[in-house]
Amino acid sequence: MCFTSTSNKNGNLIEALHVGISLSYYGLIYHKPKYNYYIEFERLTSFIVDKIIRFSCELGFHYFYLFNSITSMPNFFKKIIVEKLSKNFCDTKIVGVINSRQVKLTGSLSQFIKINEMYEIILKSAIVTEIEGNYKRAVIFYTFSGAFNNITKMFIKLLSCVISKLPTDPEKKDYTALVQEFFNTYVFHSTSHPRKKEQQLIEFQNFIDLQFLFKISQIWNIFHQEIRDYEKVLSMIHELGVFPCLEIFKQKPEISVKKNGIKNSKNLSNYRKIVKKGFISLYDLVLCILTEKVHNLMFKVKNENRHYLKYKLMVIKLYIKRLEVYFGKTRFMDPLILEKFQKIKKLFQ
Repeated sequence: MCFTSTSNKNGNLIEALHVGISLSYYGLIYHKPKYNYYIEFERLTSFIVDKIIRFSCELGFHYFYLFNSITSMPNFFKKIIVEKLSKNFCDTKIVGVINSRQVKLTGSLSQFIKINEMYEIILKSAIVTEIEGNYKRAVIFYTFSGAFNNITKMFIKLLSCVISKLPTDPEKKDYTALVQEFFNTYVFHSTSHPRKKEQQLIEFQNFIDLQFLFKISQIWNIFHQEIRDYEKVLSMIHELGVFPCLEIFKQKPEISVKKNGIKNSKNLSNYRKIVKKGFISLYDLVLCILTEKVHNLMFKVKNENRHYLKYKLMVIKLYIKRLEVYFGKTRFMDPLILEKFQKIKKLFQ
């Protein structure tokens, strides 16, 4: 019965698995097809557990715990655990619970699997879940395993793809919400994590990059508002400290441009691994705003011909030249940005 049932999914599969486990325990059956008497434990177990955990994750996982106690059993069950944990229908309480302040590994997994093996299984599950695009669940398992730096790297990749999109974009809303929650809970989770010194804390540069991208994302959200506040956007960009001084546009006409000072490419020293998309996105945003300002000022000059309006145009022209030099020093050469520089310079001809 045991052998015929493994090849027929309409057979008595659970009974076949139980008989197979008993025979394996006493070394009376093999697990490889090169022998005459063998059972495909991996395929059979995966199929049965997949059905069970949909209504009782705890019950299904006890098969794995049983296999773990049988020394003659191959370690295929760890591979199946990773596969099942990555699915939404598997309750994460099998590992533990996470609240805004603590990470608790109170699930049955820690009671039956060795602690180091358990962390390895959880981390692999997180990686699989991330690859499958289930990012919220990936954050949960990365947190369980104490792999906080992996969370940061994942968020950097995600935000760089949606950074300039509208704030109503579903993906951008989901990603920024996850990042904000991570910012709010990281300190509590890392200080109370069961792994303590063995956990993977965030690398400083990754934290800087993630904060940078998150702030750019918020700046784009303000830019996309129905009533655009260019001054607020430029002010927020200036606060990032990675661009030549933008405060010149807030000063009175009689204030000298030189007095404000123009920062050089050393501003990027804190962002040596800065995400290219984020930096290019900032240039795109600044050039869009400056182009709009030039159009508005030129229209006013034609109608009013005021001296201070011409002065403002001169300030913007000087700034664009310095911005172009600065862009060259960053070595983030982008053809679209270079094209925008050419277009805005033509407005002054």
